Amino acid sequence: MGAVETLRMTEVDAVRFDDGKPSNVSEVLAPEDVLQININGNPFSVTMRSPGNDEELVRGLLYTEHVLGEGGYEYAETRDARSGRVLAVEVTADPALLSGDVVLSRSLLSTSSCGLCGRKEMEQMGMGGEPLSPSSPLSARSIPGMQEIMRARQELFAQSGGSHAAGLFTLDSEPLAVYEDIGRHNAVDKAVGSLLLQGTLDQAECLLVSGRVSYEIVMKAYAARTPFIVAVSAPSSLAAKTCDQLGISLLGFCRETRATVYSHPENVVGCQ
Repeated sequence: MGAVETLRMTEVDAVRFDDGKPSNVSEVLAPEDVLQININGNPFSVTMRSPGNDEELVRGLLYTEHVLGEGGYEYAETRDARSGRVLAVEVTADPALLSGDVVLSRSLLSTSSCGLCGRKEMEQMGMGGEPLSPSSPLSARSIPGMQEIMRARQELFAQSGGSHAAGLFTLDSEPLAVYEDIGRHNAVDKAVGSLLLQGTLDQAECLLVSGRVSYEIVMKAYAARTPFIVAVSAPSSLAAKTCDQLGISLLGFCRETRATVYSHPENVVGCQ
């Protein structure tokens, strides 16, 4: 896995109640900050994210939203002179490599909770496509081990309890990329973007996420060509339906030795 920038924590004073008794405590909060993304000098999106690994985030976002494929580009950051915060990034690419009118494809704000909130029209989500086919089945017995690997790399969550994680693995349980962010979809984009930058995205076949699975997470997994999604929590009804259509085996409530398979159980060993 590539180098991961250290995320700056924020400590705040708070009052904790235990059995009705108050006490003053210092709490660590997960960082969240705004990032302006420009493409060829034009504003594309303002997204909320956990600062750090911004190029991975932007690269993955543009890829999973079908804005910029595997073509080349130039990347530059604008930082605050005093704090060093990354305020904006500029992506410069050949217009022929960009899909459609990227400036008009998103509205101004994309929150850290749901990237689709930035879309102007639901029709732009783009359901459909050729179903994926895994190179081999996923062993249900391998899931706890992969989850343990991802948990061990969730430093932000260990300190704050307020972040999500996403990991891309091979079917041999090899971790290719594990990233954290305050937003579920941002963590996925960072993981995808890091493998794009390394040229190893084709090795990933299993996406692990630390929370629930929405339709958007499914479409990002499909864009990355990963035929398995493993989640700690529940999927939405649309996520399960879309996975069934796209050949993705969706596993939810994966805790300890338990897992529920919502689509294509024939590709999960031990679930036939």
